[in-house]
Amino acid sequence: MSIAGTSPRIAIIDYGAGNLLSLSRAIQASGGLDGLVPAVVIAQDPSDCEGASGIILPGVGAAGSAMDHLRTTGLDNFLQHTEVPLLGICLGMQLFFTHSEEDDCDGLGILHGRVRRMQPARLTDQINSAPAQDRTSQGFGRADPAEWSDPRRMDDSQFNQSSPAASMTKIPHMGWNTVTWPTNTAMQPDLPNNLAICAGLPNGFSAYFVHSYNCEPADIGPTGDVQVATAWTEHGGPVCAIVGRGRLWGTQFHPEKSGDVGLALLRNFLALTKGAV
Repeated sequence: MSIAGTSPRIAIIDYGAGNLLSLSRAIQASGGLDGLVPAVVIAQDPSDCEGASGIILPGVGAAGSAMDHLRTTGLDNFLQHTEVPLLGICLGMQLFFTHSEEDDCDGLGILHGRVRRMQPARLTDQINSAPAQDRTSQGFGRADPAEWSDPRRMDDSQFNQSSPAASMTKIPHMGWNTVTWPTNTAMQPDLPNNLAICAGLPNGFSAYFVHSYNCEPADIGPTGDVQVATAWTEHGGPVCAIVGRGRLWGTQFHPEKSGDVGLALLRNFLALTKGAV
């Protein structure tokens, strides 16, 4: 646990699939807390995480090999049971979920839901084929992500993957995009409590994405109560950009590549490791 007057100690999980230097530098460049530069340790097994005030599961590699490494080192069990605040980035966020289509592998299962390869034509074709008077009732063309249709309920057989609409959006989703969260609803106020990692950021900030798979959280109760707070972007349809629940947050985008906004988000995570947000 972090103590006032001491630097936060952040463990970055290394599952052997990339250079973690840029993320380490971004954490240290984020400004830290109370003028203290955070200490960063690269963790290759659970013992490396001892004394950490926060843990980051970064966004490099492929789901199957990443999970194999986590299981081999025992980091999977450690991450599933730790009470230390967690931040997953890109692939790291995807690994929080139950299952991924990438390598057809099980994830950590900390969050219920699945990760699917992005196929924007499913959404684009359904929008284009729906009669104009039906589009609003089906949830299309709405500015508020809370009103978008749930892609998990779509039947793949409805869509023509070779249609002209399929070429409208490229995969992977790469580049800057806008991130928003639902507002002015009974379920989610201006900033949901579980999205405290976004504190001080404008609704509609821009962040940098590089991914081909999309998280589809299943933590929505039968009465519509949101058990996992979410923020969204759009790339041929709604794309889950942030998840948050309790001590855990995930970003599909890369904070370390997102300029000042990314540094502010990392600074918020450091504050959350001390309960300061």
